[in-house]
Amino acid sequence: MRVTEYLAAMPTLFDDWGTATMRPRHSQLTDVVEGIKPGNTANFYQLLQAACGYLEAGESFCEIGCLAGGNLVAALRHNPTVLGYGIDCYSPDEAETDRRIEMLEENLARFGVLERVCFSHTRVEDFFAELEAFAGEERFGVYVYNFVPDYRQGLMALLLARPWLASQGVLIINNSQAPAIQQAINDFLALEPAARVLLDWQLGDRQVFGGQGLAILAWDVEQGLTGFEPLVVATAEAEDSLDTGANLWAESAKKKVLHVGCGPYNPNALPSEWFHLTIND
Repeated sequence: MRVTEYLAAMPTLFDDWGTATMRPRHSQLTDVVEGIKPGNTANFYQLLQAACGYLEAGESFCEIGCLAGGNLVAALRHNPTVLGYGIDCYSPDEAETDRRIEMLEENLARFGVLERVCFSHTRVEDFFAELEAFAGEERFGVYVYNFVPDYRQGLMALLLARPWLASQGVLIINNSQAPAIQQAINDFLALEPAARVLLDWQLGDRQVFGGQGLAILAWDVEQGLTGFEPLVVATAEAEDSLDTGANLWAESAKKKVLHVGCGPYNPNALPSEWFHLTIND
């Protein structure tokens, strides 16, 4: 994915970019907002449509948590060469699952993208376990987590996707301010030097992106993306707070050390090059 071009374009796609009143400048997706329920907001759809416009050959869109198909339609409808993968596990009730899959397929067909979507009703772990059999060399340039705000599900969805991500791409994570998802993102950032924060939207207004916060991460295996600072959008109270735990950028910028089997507190047990650091027990 051409991430640098996407970053440059984002502020031009919206009026009042980066504020709670932001709206798409020239939305082509009003009928998707109005016609697919439950769905997402015009702002969220605009981010997806634009991102897929910067995919390279052999790159596709993948979403965990499809709801009624609005995100898939937004991503693919005006990007006619892009293929999409959708993964969801709607309900343990077979009749309810059949109803929701039928609704999803009807929406995808109505907006002309059904033939370009590979949908799997399965667990995230099972999807990635089976992916190699049919995905070939294709990689995900835009990867969306729009599933339940559960720590294990969120972290597993990020970790398992790594071998299937393009060398550069974006990870768009809804409900990033839900504590479980926030922790999953921070743990993923601590583990993965290829992941960097592009946007940490901490405002709780669901009218903006349809969820409890939004995070966009850059995935950059060669770490060649330079010249940008992450955009952190927070309330004035959060910006002034000494507690930066809700700030993904602040968390990802910290260096973390895990000392396994440390025994009683003893700073002299640490390597000498760490002695100048402030140590808290």
